[in-house]
Amino acid sequence: MHRPAQMKVRLLLTNHWQNGLPAWPRQSQAEEHLLYVLAGLGSSVLITRSFLEWTDYPQIATGELHIAHVLWGGLLLFAASLLLLIWRGRAVQRLSSVLTGIGFGLFIDEVGKFITQSNDYFYPLAAPIIYAFFLLTVLVYLGVRHVPAREGRTELHRVVALLETGVDPGQSREQLQTIRAELARLAETAPASIGQLAAQAGTFLEAEEFQASGHDRWAARLWHKSNATIRPLLAPSRLRRGLTLGFALLALRGLASGLAALFFIIAISDLERWRELGITATPLSAGGQFTTTHLLAVGATLACEGIVGSLFAGATISILRGRTARGLRLAYWGLLLNLTAVRLFVLYFNQFDVILTTLLQFALLLGVLRYRSRHLA
Repeated sequence: MHRPAQMKVRLLLTNHWQNGLPAWPRQSQAEEHLLYVLAGLGSSVLITRSFLEWTDYPQIATGELHIAHVLWGGLLLFAASLLLLIWRGRAVQRLSSVLTGIGFGLFIDEVGKFITQSNDYFYPLAAPIIYAFFLLTVLVYLGVRHVPAREGRTELHRVVALLETGVDPGQSREQLQTIRAELARLAETAPASIGQLAAQAGTFLEAEEFQASGHDRWAARLWHKSNATIRPLLAPSRLRRGLTLGFALLALRGLASGLAALFFIIAISDLERWRELGITATPLSAGGQFTTTHLLAVGATLACEGIVGSLFAGATISILRGRTARGLRLAYWGLLLNLTAVRLFVLYFNQFDVILTTLLQFALLLGVLRYRSRHLA
């Protein structure tokens, strides 16, 4: 490629990509939408696997036809797309986000069938692949949580989105007050023309207050009641105690895994002993018989859990000694290492038996991020 062409390509990438993401205006409710996607994705996989396990894996089939749940996932994804193409409004966006998560969960749950010639739904790599996609969505969510740069086009779209949300008849008085406050802030901080537009939008919403006539819908009332219930639990002292308890439990579990790893390594030469203990063979075993490779893989996984457990132990001790910032930093790296690397190997051996503990660790990670951003300088 000639140098002028290289310069053009570099200029094009610079203009359209910032911080690794496209320089398109960001949705004002992007964080909320991704949270709904994550909730739909995680719950659909968990409920589907649990339902199939409890009902002994029934099938909707007749003759040569077999309607797998991957088809229902595709149908929900199609419906989610149509909703956004036809209607507007915050409620439609929320519904589309939930349907997207559920639809993709039903789709990716059957990945084992489509990466094996034998259509093996229980293929051991299926769980790590599903978890990897869930983790990628979490990473996108964490990236979107950061406040975007305040540049003209982003602010303009923000004003338009706030006005569109404000005229939605489903808004409560509290939500309207929040929207007006944000418009007032934009009127003072945004560039002159955009600030003027924000001020006019705020004035319009004041004049159109009858649209929110005060009947808060049941969903809005439920949202406010749940917020009133959850907010005290997220107070600094309670959140710190809850996180400390969670780290202590993870530390005990991790240290126990570390001891089990030593046990695996010591007893690796006695394969007959494992069969006597009734441990189920996995695909890493040869012909249904345990091999040294299999035991080494299990031992290495347990050893990694032990290393992570030591980080949680350090985090617990640091917080109890009053060094909260240091403890949360250790816990953050422990959770990050565990969720991004160790869990992939654990899921390979245990499939979906550890999914609840994985979700709890995600909750702890969100708690750490909240405490660090709101209660630590």
